[in-house]
Amino acid sequence: MSGFDKLNVEVTNLSRTGFQIDTVHRLALGSKAHLKIPNLAGLPAVVKWKKGDLYGFAFAAPLHDAVFESVVAAANGATNSLSK
Repeated sequence: MSGFDKLNVEVTNLSRTGFQIDTVHRLALGSKAHLKIPNLAGLPAVVKWKKGDLYGFAFAAPLHDAVFESVVAAANGATNSLSK
């Protein structure tokens, strides 16, 4: 799917350097996006790999420890959005 404005996604894996989502939407490798976690600014990332409906994103810069802990706390049980 190219030209998307916002997708609600479930983050299935998260690290300081990136994240994984499972979605039926088609995303192009190299696509830039922002992961929006409730109460936090959008985190810029790019699609690095795809396997079936799984997509791996790399953050533009590794998350600081305090930001990572906030993201984990905010993301537990929440629906997140991915925007272009």
